[in-house]
Order: sequence, then structure tokens, then C-alpha cells
Amino acid sequence: MSLYDYPELYAALFAPDPEMWDGVRGWLGRYLDEPPRSILDPACGPGNWLLPFAERGWRVGGNDRNPAMCAYARQILAPFDAEITQGDMRELAFGSGPFDAAINLDASVGHLPNDDAVIRHLRSVHAHVRLGGIYLLGITVLDLPRRQEWPEALFESDPVAVGQGTVTVKYTSLWRDPALRRERIALELHSRGLPTVPSGLHEQYDLLTFAPADFRRCLAQAGGWHLLAVHDMTLDDFPDHGFHPGCRGVTVVLRAVGVKG
Repeated sequence: MSLYDYPELYAALFAPDPEMWDGVRGWLGRYLDEPPRSILDPACGPGNWLLPFAERGWRVGGNDRNPAMCAYARQILAPFDAEITQGDMRELAFGSGPFDAAINLDASVGHLPNDDAVIRHLRSVHAHVRLGGIYLLGITVLDLPRRQEWPEALFESDPVAVGQGTVTVKYTSLWRDPALRRERIALELHSRGLPTVPSGLHEQYDLLTFAPADFRRCLAQAGGWHLLAVHDMTLDDFPDHGFHPGCRGVTVVLRAVGVKG
């Protein structure tokens, strides 16, 4: 089993924090050419990022490959103007649209296997965003001279209340390899007072990473996107420093432009 098979836990652990929410709203206002009223998330999980927009009257679209996540997102978004699809982020199939903006903030694109898959994903999102719309995309930048083997703690939550119990999660980077363009992540979850959830859950997975040249090449081959900014998510206030040496977790801002024939 995986944490991703427990939508309620995932939603509780990764609800958008106020600072990040303010940052995203600020980017939408700064980079869009007119006030937005619709947004899509191609890897929406339980709908955490869609819900605050829907509550403010936006039309929202979400996609996820996990049926339990889709069911949870449909449930919480049922009172609103929302469309949730189950499928691959490389082959989005929304009936509504186009959308003013897209968000994919948690480096979910790193779960794709290779650059060809990333290019297909970028083209699919482009097909569902209006010209002049933007895509806020989280990626992991890995621009190292050699493999790093030592573990590094990435994130550890405080105990979070879920129902009558609590849950905590910890993420650790086990190794990073620029030649393989992979980072191995270990996840450790502990729960108390939740009879339907394992008291301990451990899993590992690899994420696709990008040197700046790798990502620029994907953009060029996908077509239809102009890179506006690269916000460093490891620094206070998430400044736009571009692909600077040492950056790692970033949110790139892409604008949808016409595709050359």
C-alpha cells in the first residue's frame, strides 16, 4: 500500500499552507493578462489545491490516475463548478475548457518516466489552457557534478488530526544521481488511533530530475510554451532567481503561446 491510496490522509497532510496559497494567487495576478476565473490541476490528488479556488467561484478541472483520489476530489468539489477526470497526465481529456491557468506544484511531473513523457504532458496541458494562460509547474532541479549518496531530510510533518487519530509523515532523499537524472525518495508514515490505516508505512520511489538544459529542451520540443519565471521554493517569499546554481525545488511559470506549424 501507498500513502497515495489514502486520500483523506493525503488531504490532511498536504493542505495548502497560507504562505504558499498567497504566493500562488500573487503569481496568477502577476503573470496572467486578465483576471482568471478557471484553473486545472493535471495531477490533482484529493483536490487540495482546487478546493480554495472553487470556493471562490472559479471553474476548476482536476485529473488523477488514482481512482480513490478522483472519488475523494469529486466528493469535496461536488457543490462547485468542477470536472474531475481519471487518467494519465499525458493524455488529459477534459470536456470543459479551455482554462485560464494550470497548476501542478508538488513535482508530480517527476513521476513521469522520461523526457518524452514530459513533452507529451506539456502538450496535453497546452491543449487545455487558453492562449495567454499560464502553467505553474513544480520540478526538481538536479545540476550536480557527481552522485550524492548521503541521506537528507526533506520534510517532516507535525502530528495532523484525522478523524479520531493522528498521522505524521517524513520524506528523506536517499541519493541523487545527475547521470541517471533520478532522486530516490523514502517516505515514512506513522498513524495513531486510525484502525483502517497501517500504524507504519514505508515506501520508496524515484523522481525524474532536470538540469536546466534538460527542461529547456523539453519546452522547445513540446512547443507552445514561453518560460516567464523560475521561483525558488526553498527560499523565503519564493523569489524569481532563474535557474541559478544550487537551486533545487522550483516552480516554473510558463505562458501558453501559439504553436508554430
